[in-house]
Amino acid sequence: MLAPRDRLSALGPNDRRLTSSRTGVSVEAPGGWTLSQHTGYADTVVLFIHPDGSRISVTAAPTEVATPDALLLQNRPGLIAQGLVPAPAVPGIRGSLAVDLGATGRSEKLRQLYLVREVPLGHQAIILTLVAPIRSFAARTAALDFVASRLSLDDPSSPSESKPVPGRAPGTGGGGAGP
Repeated sequence: MLAPRDRLSALGPNDRRLTSSRTGVSVEAPGGWTLSQHTGYADTVVLFIHPDGSRISVTAAPTEVATPDALLLQNRPGLIAQGLVPAPAVPGIRGSLAVDLGATGRSEKLRQLYLVREVPLGHQAIILTLVAPIRSFAARTAALDFVASRLSLDDPSSPSESKPVPGRAPGTGGGGAGP
């Protein structure tokens, strides 16, 4: 059975690599993590799940901003509205901008990696988000770096999918980039 023309996905539940021709993003699951294509959000390419409840989401969407700094600035109000407190951002792997997020009373901590790249009709925002129990957060950050280092980027396949949605960054409103 062939995958739909606009999206080429993992072929089975034991596959460790997923390719989305629609977004031009390919990612690989870290060892011990399960790949899930059933995310419930259009901007979320894939969700990786660890047995301890940790998860890594990869979102990709057209954007009007041209830098990771501008993307984080655009996303910040949505994060704060969710009760998340961003730590100061630092340079991350592959030219990304990394930011840790926490909230009082939550048992999980987040790290997001913000990337912006040029695509044929503008820019694409890519956000990798790790959500992990506080007790295992430090150990799970290596898995996020693994995903980022194995991220492959090609041109998105459908020009109509590359139009920015004004005023909305990927990862706000639930698309897997938040908790």
